[in-house]
Amino acid sequence: MTRVRRWFSGKTIVVAKAASPKKKSAKELLMEKVAAKKASEAQKEDEEKGRQVNVERRQINAAKKIEDEAKQKKKAAKKANKRKEDEERRVANEERRTVNAKNGKTAVKTIVPSEATNGKKKKPAFGNSALSRKYL
Repeated sequence: MTRVRRWFSGKTIVVAKAASPKKKSAKELLMEKVAAKKASEAQKEDEEKGRQVNVERRQINAAKKIEDEAKQKKKAAKKANKRKEDEERRVANEERRTVNAKNGKTAVKTIVPSEATNGKKKKPAFGNSALSRKYL
């Protein structure tokens, strides 16, 4: 059923009337029930499959976690080894320097500004050159 409504501007609008709800036949009710049952069965099946997927995903995630932990342990061991080697190298260099200093080969000493200028007072040059750093 349609109803024609006329506005004052002259436009004509066709408005559809709401149809009154019809009583469903026994056949239609039965069809709806069957469709609902099938839908619920399909949903249950999907849930079961979904759970299986989740179990598989958990297994995959657990495997990834184990791999990541192994990688981190390997990285930490590598870092510790490098740190140990650096410390050994540092100690060896220090020992070598002290031995050389005792033997008089190369004395390790810090340069004092007065020694750098040999006692003469020089005005330090400005800027970041090696010469200016020598006198500062």
